Amino acid sequence: MFRFVATALVNILTFAARSSQNNRSAQYDARSVSALYQLFMDLFSPGELRLWLATNADTFEILDNLAEHGTKAEITATMIGALIRRGLVNRTLFTHLEEARPRKTDRIREVADICGIKP
Repeated sequence: MFRFVATALVNILTFAARSSQNNRSAQYDARSVSALYQLFMDLFSPGELRLWLATNADTFEILDNLAEHGTKAEITATMIGALIRRGLVNRTLFTHLEEARPRKTDRIREVADICGIKP
């Protein structure tokens, strides 16, 4: 499992580095991808993550990319990659997170700032 997650995160970083040059909505580097990954790991169980993705029009189609029985780490890494590839790491994403987890607003805004997303 660790090897899968490590490989997935390296692939995400490689793609994200290329995307950052073309995408002004977020900046991707090891720190921002790691912060996103840890944020989602902290905020949601796998079931909650699937439900959250399903209830947001912007993220609904990402569900198709997630393994049905993967570990929390695998599901989260796959989802982060899908969000980056689709250009969905933006203010709207963080607003949806704040709505879902209002007690974690400070942490969510901290990660948004790391990703270059301003309120």
